[in-house]
Amino acid sequence: MRRPSKPASVVSARRSAPRFQMR
Repeated sequence: MRRPSKPASVVSARRSAPRFQMR
């Protein structure tokens, strides 16, 4: 939600796994 540079897939995975916050 900060940079739309990330695909929805990454955003969705990030919410599921806080470990994806790396990128």
